[in-house]
Amino acid sequence: MELPFGTAAGSVRWNLPRSGTIDVQLRRVRFGRWRGSPPASTWNGKRQVGSPERPFAELAIAHKLAQAGWVSAWVYRPGLYLSSWEPKVSVAFPAEALSILAEIGRACAVKGGCWDVFGWRAGVPIFAELKWPGDHIRPSQRKWLDAAVQTGVLPDQFVIVQCAWRSSRAE
Repeated sequence: MELPFGTAAGSVRWNLPRSGTIDVQLRRVRFGRWRGSPPASTWNGKRQVGSPERPFAELAIAHKLAQAGWVSAWVYRPGLYLSSWEPKVSVAFPAEALSILAEIGRACAVKGGCWDVFGWRAGVPIFAELKWPGDHIRPSQRKWLDAAVQTGVLPDQFVIVQCAWRSSRAE
């Protein structure tokens, strides 16, 4: 699947309890440090990569997907999908997309675990989990991935986004 952000960085292989061995693609994205005004809320000191409208990496990735024709958002919490931080703007996904999310949630049987960014285009979902250095996939996220594959979502519809700061020379 062609993605409108980052560069391909291989894949990670997992052996999941119900789905067996799967490969999930990796992409690297480098962000410049935002030097403008901070948002009124930094969501507990979250790294700021853009203006108060889209200050966090999750919103930047969702915006790149939206520019490529996806309905996309940061999964802020279950049932609340944001495309903008200040002001907070929620995204309305088609019923079919919400149905898939609900089905995965039921199959997962753990609270939480949904990946950071969800996108939908022409009946196809995409899930992205953003990780900065030192951050790792949590057990609940692996369970969620396993449940999603069990409900029919393909492993290539998942991507782990390795986030990093651009070097000062590149900024």
